[in-house]
Amino acid sequence: MIFIRILAYGSSTDNIDYYVRIGGTMTLLGLDKFVKGIHIIFGVEYLRRPNNNGIQYLMQICEIRGFQSMLGSIDYLHWK
Repeated sequence: MIFIRILAYGSSTDNIDYYVRIGGTMTLLGLDKFVKGIHIIFGVEYLRRPNNNGIQYLMQICEIRGFQSMLGSIDYLHWK
Protein backbone atom coordinates (compact mmCIF):
# COMPACT_ATOMS: atom_id res chain seq x y z
CA MET A 1 0.00 0.00 0.00
CA ILE A 2 1.50 3.30 -1.07
CA PHE A 3 0.36 5.28 1.97
CA ILE A 4 2.07 2.95 4.40
CA ARG A 5 5.21 3.27 2.27
CA ILE A 6 5.03 7.07 2.50
CA LEU A 7 4.60 6.95 6.28
CA ALA A 8 7.13 4.18 6.93
CA TYR A 9 9.95 5.33 4.68
CA GLY A 10 9.21 9.04 4.29
CA SER A 11 8.84 8.63 0.54
CA SER A 12 8.17 11.75 -1.46
CA THR A 13 5.12 12.18 -3.65
CA ASP A 14 7.42 12.31 -6.68
CA ASN A 15 8.77 8.89 -5.78
CA ILE A 16 5.22 7.54 -5.49
CA ASP A 17 4.33 9.15 -8.83
CA TYR A 18 7.20 7.27 -10.44
CA TYR A 19 6.19 4.01 -8.68
CA VAL A 20 2.41 3.91 -9.24
CA ARG A 21 1.80 6.79 -11.68
CA ILE A 22 -0.36 8.88 -9.34
CA GLY A 23 0.25 12.61 -9.17
CA GLY A 24 1.47 14.34 -6.03
CA THR A 25 -1.83 16.09 -5.28
CA MET A 26 -3.84 12.87 -5.50
CA THR A 27 -1.26 11.06 -3.38
CA LEU A 28 -1.52 13.70 -0.65
CA LEU A 29 -5.33 13.62 -0.76
CA GLY A 30 -5.30 9.83 -0.48
CA LEU A 31 -2.77 9.97 2.36
CA ASP A 32 -4.95 12.48 4.20
CA LYS A 33 -8.00 10.19 3.91
CA PHE A 34 -5.92 7.16 4.97
CA VAL A 35 -4.59 8.89 8.10
CA LYS A 36 -8.05 10.21 9.03
CA GLY A 37 -9.47 6.69 8.63
CA ILE A 38 -6.77 5.22 10.89
CA HIS A 39 -7.54 7.89 13.47
CA ILE A 40 -11.28 7.13 13.36
CA ILE A 41 -10.79 3.37 13.64
CA PHE A 42 -7.94 3.21 16.16
CA GLY A 43 -7.87 6.67 17.73
CA VAL A 44 -9.83 6.07 20.90
CA GLU A 45 -7.96 2.95 21.96
CA TYR A 46 -4.43 3.37 20.63
CA LEU A 47 -3.78 7.01 19.72
CA ARG A 48 -4.18 8.67 23.09
CA ARG A 49 -1.67 10.37 25.33
CA PRO A 50 -0.50 8.20 28.22
CA ASN A 51 -1.74 9.13 31.68
CA ASN A 52 0.57 9.33 34.71
CA ASN A 53 0.22 5.60 35.43
CA GLY A 54 1.06 4.77 31.82
CA ILE A 55 4.12 7.03 31.87
CA GLN A 56 5.38 5.43 35.10
CA TYR A 57 4.90 1.98 33.58
CA LEU A 58 6.81 2.97 30.44
CA MET A 59 9.62 4.51 32.48
CA GLN A 60 9.98 1.29 34.52
CA ILE A 61 10.19 -0.81 31.36
CA CYS A 62 12.70 1.66 29.88
CA GLU A 63 14.88 1.36 32.97
CA ILE A 64 14.73 -2.45 32.96
CA ARG A 65 15.71 -2.58 29.29
CA GLY A 66 18.39 0.11 29.61
CA PHE A 67 16.76 2.69 27.34
CA GLN A 68 15.95 5.55 29.69
CA SER A 69 15.69 8.14 26.92
CA MET A 70 13.44 6.08 24.64
CA LEU A 71 10.02 7.20 25.94
CA GLY A 72 9.38 9.48 22.97
CA SER A 73 10.43 6.99 20.29
CA ILE A 74 7.53 5.52 18.31
CA ASP A 75 9.55 2.35 17.56
CA TYR A 76 9.97 1.63 21.24
CA LEU A 77 6.22 1.46 21.91
CA HIS A 78 5.60 -1.79 19.97
CA TRP A 79 5.88 -4.07 23.02
CA LYS A 80 3.32 -4.60 25.69
